[in-house]
Amino acid sequence: MKTLAFTASSILALLVVAYFGVLYVPEAATGVRLKMGSATEETIPQGIHISIPWLYEIQVFSGAIHISQLEINVDGHACEPGPRAKLRTLWRIVDARRFMPLVAASPGTSVAALGERQILQTFCALSKAHPEASKHSGSPSPNLEDGSMETLLNQSLVQGFGVEVLNMSKSTR
Repeated sequence: MKTLAFTASSILALLVVAYFGVLYVPEAATGVRLKMGSATEETIPQGIHISIPWLYEIQVFSGAIHISQLEINVDGHACEPGPRAKLRTLWRIVDARRFMPLVAASPGTSVAALGERQILQTFCALSKAHPEASKHSGSPSPNLEDGSMETLLNQSLVQGFGVEVLNMSKSTR
């Protein structure tokens, strides 16, 4: 009888670990291992992974391309009040370990909203620090044609937050 009870409880424990401890990281996604809710330095590649339930968990970040409409000022500094223009921005998360602190600092906020907010804040800071990259031909609107603003954005965003801007252009809608 004791052997049957031990076997049944062992099978139950294995089922619980299998249910809560097995995770699939899909193609084009990256996982970050969390220990007691805090990000570790370990990234998890695509595939099936086992973690210890309630001690370790894995947060999965899609490598999908996000398409966002960011609004900036077209007559003055990009982030000051004034007439707004929409920038169609294609971006993605390229380093989930660097993006994870944004998620941890804002629980309940969507990944898309966090990425958009960080891109806009970085764009604003760079347009103040590098006015030559954010203006062109004496025009107050951002210079998106020569790619200098995208280059500056990516240098700052990839290193600081694990986000890469693939394309930024003025929206026609």
